[in-house]
Amino acid sequence: MVLIHINFDLPIPIYEQIASEIRRLIFEGQLKAGDSLASVRQVANDLGVNLNTVAQAYRLLEKQGLVQLRRGSGATVTGNRIHAAYEGLLKEQLRRTLIDLYMLGYTDQEVQKMIDHQHALLLEAREKLAEREGEN
Repeated sequence: MVLIHINFDLPIPIYEQIASEIRRLIFEGQLKAGDSLASVRQVANDLGVNLNTVAQAYRLLEKQGLVQLRRGSGATVTGNRIHAAYEGLLKEQLRRTLIDLYMLGYTDQEVQKMIDHQHALLLEAREKLAEREGEN
């Protein structure tokens, strides 16, 4: 499996960081529909976390419609679209993040610049992956 990165110092639960990293890999096209995820045990060993933490991340991804879990077969990527039911949750997370940025003292222009920069990085990653795939 492609490496995922977590930060134990962040106030974000580890299972959410794992799920977020896998979502990123799906978004960037590094994981595609039909790809198998590494076993819960393997990811837990690689990251040095509890098996239940990884299992919780996989269950979250299943609820979001990104993976299918099968006992004994592991997790398989089902697609790259999150269930519409999670749109409200994502909007709420964005709202909370924006509030936090403003409370840290960021201006409207700084927030917009930050959003534009992150958006550009994601597009660049997708373009690089598409170029690599075109070479193969």
